[in-house]
Amino acid sequence: MIDQALQQGMEHIPNVNVTVNTGTLGSPQMINRPLHEILQTPDLREALVKDMAHVPAMMFLFGRSGQGDFKRLYDHMMEKYGASEDMLSAGEQAKYLSAGAKGGKGMHESAKRMFALARASGEGSEDGRSRFGEHGISADELQAMGMHHSDALMNQVDRFRTVLEALADHQASARGHEVKRGIGDIPTTVRPGMSIGGYPELNTETGEYSMPPLDEHMDAYFHQVHDFAPTEAFDPSLSPSPEPQVISSPVQPVSPVAGTSPASAPTPVRATPSYPYTQRQQFQQIRPDIGRFTPDQFREMLQAAGRRRPTPMPQGAPLSPLEADAQRLIADPQQTFLSDYFKSIDSVMDDVMRIVKGGRR
Repeated sequence: MIDQALQQGMEHIPNVNVTVNTGTLGSPQMINRPLHEILQTPDLREALVKDMAHVPAMMFLFGRSGQGDFKRLYDHMMEKYGASEDMLSAGEQAKYLSAGAKGGKGMHESAKRMFALARASGEGSEDGRSRFGEHGISADELQAMGMHHSDALMNQVDRFRTVLEALADHQASARGHEVKRGIGDIPTTVRPGMSIGGYPELNTETGEYSMPPLDEHMDAYFHQVHDFAPTEAFDPSLSPSPEPQVISSPVQPVSPVAGTSPASAPTPVRATPSYPYTQRQQFQQIRPDIGRFTPDQFREMLQAAGRRRPTPMPQGAPLSPLEADAQRLIADPQQTFLSDYFKSIDSVMDDVMRIVKGGRR
């Protein structure tokens, strides 16, 4: 990662002096040099990496945040700041963020998780800082996490911080990111999901569906039948139901027998039309329910429709991105069948039928 940043130019290296231990922990040999000199000298750069290798924050900076001491520290900070009562959780804060694209994926994903945790902890005492960033790890916390504690290393925390912040600034500048980015405005409300709106709402008292009200500007998108040009490709099955017809039973003639009265005509019976009228209308009606299917229910529906996965998925497995897109589109009440579009355009339907019959254009 350091080599990649160096390839972007020496102007990205911060103009600061850092102190590096070129010896060992038992026999330290400290030198204080400008950071650009250390990074451009192979021996000194290797000594800097070895000196910082045992610092957990170094693992985070270069993407190795899922292992070792840093993982223990991260879990500890998540327990302390990740889900406070007066702030959104770190998981909800992460929905407002997106990982970077330049460089290692692990480094960007770690930065996203840490930035979300910083926002979840709340603002610190300094402008742009978070409570998480200002938290000082104590010896008692280290012992509770089962981590090695050394007074000699604790006394060098300020030196480690200076070196690591300088390396972080170098990485951010070389990759085109904001240097020393503050936590900014912390979101206080849950970010709306990508769920589909506009579903018909079920009235539990009447058992009927009603469309939710739309904004006034949507009136321009609604048309009546007379707004469209006449066409012979109109599908009568999609038109409103005709008025119920009166079906009367024929009156049987009555023989004029004395002492009998003529039979009165039976009361007319109205035939109640059934709804939906076609399979397509039935499918349009159940589209919103498909959007609420669990992953297992949705895969069962696809299997019943003839789509089988090459490799069966375990029970409860989340939907893949392709399956999630399929569920979203199938559940969208605004989607229609491709054949309906073909029927609405005579020239397109002629081409389709010609292709089906094996003809050429």
